[in-house]
Amino acid sequence: MPVTGQCETLLQELELFVDMTEVEQRLFLDGELPTLEEYWVCRRGTSAVGACLVMSEYCLEEALPPLAWRDEDFLCIWEQTNVIIS
Repeated sequence: MPVTGQCETLLQELELFVDMTEVEQRLFLDGELPTLEEYWVCRRGTSAVGACLVMSEYCLEEALPPLAWRDEDFLCIWEQTNVIIS
């Protein structure tokens, strides 16, 4: 992925992180206990795993082809990496 694509993906992941942190904080402040489904939606964002994966690719000076980012198997690995780390 060209640097522009990496930057766009990083921005999307950081936006997800901020948005899900807000949701998690609102639930906490309202004293609400999320359902398991709600928890995992938030946790996948607040873990910042996606942002770390994109930054790792950039720091290694590697760029996956844009097609890889649309590949179902790649996205599954990405999701499972997040679940394992979370």
